[in-house]
Amino acid sequence: MAAQALSGQRPAALQTHQQLQATLQQELGMEPSRETAILADHIGRGPIGENYRGSLAMVSSTPTGIHGRRLLLPLVGRSEEHARLVAIFRQTGLDGAQIVAIIGAAGSGKTRLVSALQDWVKLEEPQGEVW
Repeated sequence: MAAQALSGQRPAALQTHQQLQATLQQELGMEPSRETAILADHIGRGPIGENYRGSLAMVSSTPTGIHGRRLLLPLVGRSEEHARLVAIFRQTGLDGAQIVAIIGAAGSGKTRLVSALQDWVKLEEPQGEVW
């Protein structure tokens, strides 16, 4: 969809989204991912610029691991913590910069939680930064 939209083929990109929706619903009984829905919404609003290419690449995968990419899996069991971080991030628009400390035992999912927040920011607030 992104490649079609970036090459000026918005109608084809939206048709691809419709086909994806129908196939997922028929074969798996599910909807496209949130990222896919957001991309389709952006495409439906008008042409997407070259700057969207960078944020799309960051959302879909990032360099790491044996094959040079990491798989983005849904965040499970941390929705309350993620919602708190999103609320704090949204507050930064009113108050300026914020600092948040995430404390927990090794292996408790701190890095994964921050990665999920970074992914959310890239989709919802492309101009925002999470360090």
